[in-house]
Amino acid sequence: MVGTNRGLFIYDDATATWNPVASLGRNIIYAIAEDKSQRLLVASASGIYLAPKQTARLEEQAFTRVETGPGNADAAGSVRAITQFHGATYFAVFGRGVDRMEAGRSSLSWTNAPATAREVLSLLADGDDRLLIGTTRDGVFVSDGKTIRDEPAFATLKGPAVRSIARTPDGSLWFGTASGIFLCKNGACNLAVPNIDARVLLAVQSEKSNEIWCGTRNNGLLRVLLDPVVGPIVSELDSEQG
Repeated sequence: MVGTNRGLFIYDDATATWNPVASLGRNIIYAIAEDKSQRLLVASASGIYLAPKQTARLEEQAFTRVETGPGNADAAGSVRAITQFHGATYFAVFGRGVDRMEAGRSSLSWTNAPATAREVLSLLADGDDRLLIGTTRDGVFVSDGKTIRDEPAFATLKGPAVRSIARTPDGSLWFGTASGIFLCKNGACNLAVPNIDARVLLAVQSEKSNEIWCGTRNNGLLRVLLDPVVGPIVSELDSEQG
């Protein structure tokens, strides 16, 4: 499944084609996830869509809109990220904050945060301990599932938009931002890959290496391997390789 700015597409391996999910139209798709019941959740500019039951052909699946948004890119009310934390579904609503959807719906409260902090872009459940929240300019906040607070350890991340967060098996945290990829390890956050506009991170789930993939704007696809001696090693797959 791939979310684009013109709808959700499903890859058909038998025919080697990408087929659109008709019921979602040409929506801007920001995130795809599953809840604890393995129902498909799609976050979009026009809200959250839920597939109540999987069918043989996902392209023909009917979706129910459970949260309504305006439909425009970067508009207040668009849903930017979804994650599972403490057995519930949490979703980031741009311009409003973070909501929990479990036996009803509730909004998490902010403590001493500026209004711009509600411009949330990314979420990551960092184990059972905390929920990480990336914003457009106020850095990364931390939540216990009820309240949201500032985290001094992430002060370095204030300024650029934090669009994606990933965690590798060794506990390292990677942050994809508008000014590069930051690595937070052993209590310190440093710029690992500078001068790129990182849009999405995918952590490689390997106990043998600390590695991520990063989709960027204008720099193609990056593979970043953290070497214990020389530091981050970056391989770039750009237009020359498709």
